Amino acid sequence: MKILVTGGRGFIGLAAAKELRRCGHDVTLLSSTSSSAVDGFRVVQGDVREQTSLLPATEGIEAVVISHQFPGFPVEQAEQHNTFREVDAEGTRNVLAALKQNGNLQRVVYLSGAAVNDTAPPHPGIVAKLDAERYVTGSAVSYVILRSSIVYGPGDHYFSRLAGQIRSMPVVPTFGDGRAKAQPIHVDDLALTIAAALNEQAGNHLLDVCGPNTVSTNQTIKLLSLIITGQQKRILHLPVLAIKSLASVMVATNKNPPLSPGLIDFSLFDNTSHGTNADKVYDVRFRDLRQGLREVYGNAGQ
Repeated sequence: MKILVTGGRGFIGLAAAKELRRCGHDVTLLSSTSSSAVDGFRVVQGDVREQTSLLPATEGIEAVVISHQFPGFPVEQAEQHNTFREVDAEGTRNVLAALKQNGNLQRVVYLSGAAVNDTAPPHPGIVAKLDAERYVTGSAVSYVILRSSIVYGPGDHYFSRLAGQIRSMPVVPTFGDGRAKAQPIHVDDLALTIAAALNEQAGNHLLDVCGPNTVSTNQTIKLLSLIITGQQKRILHLPVLAIKSLASVMVATNKNPPLSPGLIDFSLFDNTSHGTNADKVYDVRFRDLRQGLREVYGNAGQ
């Protein structure tokens, strides 16, 4: 099958592409910034915010994995049009429209998030993802929507940042009380799930992709610090309202703020399964969090 992976040069997209190639598919990566080949993959350039730019990139494509994100995610940059609305929602609609115009599209796999559901807070990221999901379900094409929890693995954003803080700081800061829950999933397990969703080639599904271990932010930091240093690091709980006030100033005075109120809200979402988990539907087994983190970050404190 000829498959296009949007955001294919990214952390999740490239892992999915490698697994799909292993399964025998003809995989092309879509990038907004470069058409240079990566890891032996053909890369086509196109901007998901501009439908016309996607028409050449989608010729002959039979299935798509939609996994793109804007630079700096989840800190929006409105002046650069790097927003949830323009990239997640409208970008998904543009990709689907271009593929359908070319007339070969048979299957869609859309990467959403475990925090995305109709009862979630009205955060711009949640609203945009819900709209993107509706574009997928309304496309009249066979689809699977995968709502993943926090994804980790070599080169990830969240855990690698935590690991850097654990290695270099006497205490590890986190927003709020540290009780936000997640079921982290290894990127290779997510890639296996994406491949299973495409290999099935039939049926429509909305599935969670959440690991077997439910952990709070506090528990995650303690576990990772044990793995990296052999001891638990102290956690500094930052008051949410005060930090959001500081973040608002950063947004107002910096074109590329390192922090935003939306990012803080994003970190406090519930990232646990609220529906059917993908390992109950596909022949995949998700690895234990402790095992997975040891694979990525070493085995000190074993």
